[in-house]
Amino acid sequence: MNIITIDGPAAAGKGTIALSLSHLINFYYFNTGNIFRYIAKTIIDEGLMYEFLINKNHFNLNKINQNVVFLKEIPDLVEKSILIDEKLLRTQEISDSSSIIAEIPQVREILNKAMRKFIYDMLGSNKVVGCIVDGRDTGSVLFPNAGCKIFITAERSVRTQRRFEQIRSTFTEDFQEEIKKKRVHDSLVLRDSRDGSRKRDPMIIVKDTIVIDTSKISQEETIEQILAIIRIKLPDLSKDYRKTVNFI
Repeated sequence: MNIITIDGPAAAGKGTIALSLSHLINFYYFNTGNIFRYIAKTIIDEGLMYEFLINKNHFNLNKINQNVVFLKEIPDLVEKSILIDEKLLRTQEISDSSSIIAEIPQVREILNKAMRKFIYDMLGSNKVVGCIVDGRDTGSVLFPNAGCKIFITAERSVRTQRRFEQIRSTFTEDFQEEIKKKRVHDSLVLRDSRDGSRKRDPMIIVKDTIVIDTSKISQEETIEQILAIIRIKLPDLSKDYRKTVNFI
């Protein structure tokens, strides 16, 4: 199965690495976190976040606007989360809210089914050679039979600086000074706790996953390590394909 899963905590760099890698080897890239972010953005835009927070386990998901009728139009939701400008999903408020939404078993169950179907349909259509899927539990839960599983991590201080710079880059200079590094750090601490302790599909490292710590290595070095792993883990990729994408 030509699926590569790349998991890891927030701000470890897995999204940037996964996207760059997908371009190098011509695999389809799918960011699972953007679906949770899209739901969070929609709830916020509809002015329903307060109601959601105080009643999240019994929140009526069908209150979300008719463009995202959650229980009835999941394929449409997946498409929308892919097509939306990702910059709109990268605010601190959406990051914090999406991790709360991701704790809800009902949400995870529905979205996991939708995401599996989407990826299997892509592979079955022969439109793509393979897929790179990034998230928190893509190798442990979403695609446990993936041919190659990577877990990217980094020291929290490094991740804090990366997320701090990422958030600041989305603001104009007038607002950049209002972004406090301590708040970013505290948010990552909370996010790590939620991701690792939620009852349904917590972020874990399964035994057939290879862990890469990016704290002291560059993005290019990380990608080189992953390419070496892929060559071993996905030997069935044809020799002609490998030559075509300079992946030998």
